[in-house]
Amino acid sequence: MGRKAALATGLGAAAVALVLLGQGVPRLIAAAYTAPYDQTLRDLGDARHPRDISPGELSEAAESRRQALAWHDSARTRTEFGAARMMQASRDDYEGTRGRILLDQSIEAHRDALARRPADSHTWTRLARLLLVRDGLTPGIVPYLRMAIRTAPSDPRLIFARLDLAFMAWPMMDNTTRALIAEQIRIAARTKTKAFARLVKERFALEIAREALKDDIGLQRRFDAYYSHL
Repeated sequence: MGRKAALATGLGAAAVALVLLGQGVPRLIAAAYTAPYDQTLRDLGDARHPRDISPGELSEAAESRRQALAWHDSARTRTEFGAARMMQASRDDYEGTRGRILLDQSIEAHRDALARRPADSHTWTRLARLLLVRDGLTPGIVPYLRMAIRTAPSDPRLIFARLDLAFMAWPMMDNTTRALIAEQIRIAARTKTKAFARLVKERFALEIAREALKDDIGLQRRFDAYYSHL
């Protein structure tokens, strides 16, 4: 290899290294902002072991994600920012100027996250709930609920959250979405019959549940037994 060719190869390698370095540095800076509050965000999503997170810690966790996004945009960071804002808004009961602003910011963050990672069922489910809180029961939440199911139809962590929404929004659903919900009902009835029966009673959804279970007599009887003893 001649000196000119060697020099060109060396310059090319240096250029690639600079590009990679330029891509890596923003990620490192973003991680430096988020790392101190990673546990806080994990605790937010841990329903089995809830921890009392102070308003100050929650605010700092949200701010860490906002600062990180200025350096490196990612669906995960946007989702975490949205989750923190959602919790802040809920502590204000979604009321007042501050509560409504926080709620709007959470919805925007979840939408932005889905634009980058559209297969995230958790985010679709949470966005459907947030829109219900802000806009009330409208047909507008149905497409979000439908996407929440289609992106992870058998995820046991999400089925009950989706059914809770579905039972409220049932009158405004199309037949396609109702068919998806019927399968969610059968999964819930098979896997956690007692908890499912309790949800059905709370949401006055007995007729919906029994219609979905009518082709499985054994499962319907097991559900009826739990339901009748609540």
